[in-house]
Amino acid sequence: MAGANELLDLSVILVVVSLAVEEAARVIKDRPVVFTTSSDPLEAGLAQSLSHPGGTFTGTTLASPVAAGKRVELIHQAVPRLRTLAVLRNLDRAGERAERRATEASARRLGINLVDVPFSHGGRAGVPDLHAALEAVRRAQPDAMMVHPDATTLAHGVVVATFARAHRLPSMFGWMDYLGTGALMSYGPDLRNAQLLGLTLPQSLSLQADLIIDTTRPQEPIRGGPLAL
Repeated sequence: MAGANELLDLSVILVVVSLAVEEAARVIKDRPVVFTTSSDPLEAGLAQSLSHPGGTFTGTTLASPVAAGKRVELIHQAVPRLRTLAVLRNLDRAGERAERRATEASARRLGINLVDVPFSHGGRAGVPDLHAALEAVRRAQPDAMMVHPDATTLAHGVVVATFARAHRLPSMFGWMDYLGTGALMSYGPDLRNAQLLGLTLPQSLSLQADLIIDTTRPQEPIRGGPLAL
């Protein structure tokens, strides 16, 4: 993708990578931007609220704390002996704290001990990278592993899934796309295959770009939550 400063020459901007959206928000102040992100738009500074975003940004968020809690329930059903669950999560992703809280609440309810394994792809001081985080998972010897969804773990999905298989770790991921990397299970949005499953995507998704481009109309609310599971 072009750098945020290069986008200033465009009339309308579509951004589909979370960190790129956040970079664009720091630079672009007077161009309509339509985004799809896995981050929390409020925590990322993209909007004042979901119903009234303000500014020139609007779009769709796939962030879903409810889905994060449900993933714990599903892997517990798949692994009844589950007592210790390692949670691999990217600290660079806005909205990660909300999903962590939902994960912890679900784990407490089920009597599961969580091993928190944060990592950073952006080189945060004192925070391990993905490969070091996987080594931390290995040392913890959990009964299973859950991977919070984000662009980094998806891009390295084969590495993460191969690690899980090599260490005989049942694993739960966040989007359908992870299954193509060899992941065992996933629970989360699947926009590409929704119609094949007989589900209808909201018409508002296709209209959002038109609404924000037409700056004479009120800005469209940000849509959130899994659209197809």
